[in-house]
Amino acid sequence: MKRFTISMLMLSALGTTAYGKGSESFRPADLPMDHLEAAQARSQNHKVRIGAEGREESDTTVYPFTAIGAISFKSGTSSYSCTGSMIAENVVLTNGHCVWDKENKRFYTGFKFSPAYQSGPGPLGTVGVKRVFVSKSYQNNRSDIDYGFLVLDTPIGRETGWFGTKIMKRSWYGKERFYVAGYGSNFGILSALINIQAVNKKPCEVSRQTLLARALVHNCDTGPGNSGSPLFTYENGKPYIVGVHFSGSSGDPVDASCTESFWPGVCENYATKTNIFLDVMNQIIKEYK
Repeated sequence: MKRFTISMLMLSALGTTAYGKGSESFRPADLPMDHLEAAQARSQNHKVRIGAEGREESDTTVYPFTAIGAISFKSGTSSYSCTGSMIAENVVLTNGHCVWDKENKRFYTGFKFSPAYQSGPGPLGTVGVKRVFVSKSYQNNRSDIDYGFLVLDTPIGRETGWFGTKIMKRSWYGKERFYVAGYGSNFGILSALINIQAVNKKPCEVSRQTLLARALVHNCDTGPGNSGSPLFTYENGKPYIVGVHFSGSSGDPVDASCTESFWPGVCENYATKTNIFLDVMNQIIKEYK
């Protein structure tokens, strides 16, 4: 999460149920696909680690980067931003801490979503939010169960496309190529002033799950503002989210002290696993379809 210079809805909290079924992605026929072959050619070496910049500016005119956007919201008079990704025609996946103010025990306000934002609103502009969800587990201080959902007032997913979701496979640990795309404010000089969507075009991977098996450990470069970013991979040419990024270390090669890590001093990034929220996600999609 980061402060956002750009400038009500019904709000709900849901419990956590586990091990629901994943969902399929959708790409509009008129949207070109990211050049997967080029990405695969760069994926032979999985040894890039936190501390070396491995991101490039996303091409937000191509899928799936059209389905990732900037979330803006307020706490009092202060404005903040996070990242969110489309998972249905009108539902956005993000973090619980981008929805719920733990310190004041209340929801943030003034939510807006800008799909394909790149130094300014994308072709669809800024979309309103009519409902917000956060897990009761996150409200009860289970900080690794960090997911939330926005229900948009306009079904823009038919134009942006959306991600599918899958449960992490054992065979993918330490082997499969992963990506994180979003609005980290430590990407380049200007990203702290204007939102720039960036993606890990250099290899990164998921090494393991955490001790309580609620989160995945990954080494994709992130920064403040990447909260809520999708952790995804491709299967059969389609993008699937396996987790939602909630805490991480600096991707800055100079400042790699990992002070922003979930566990201070530990250079790791964390993403809440999809199986933690798939049932809730499917309920929301079904109710608001």
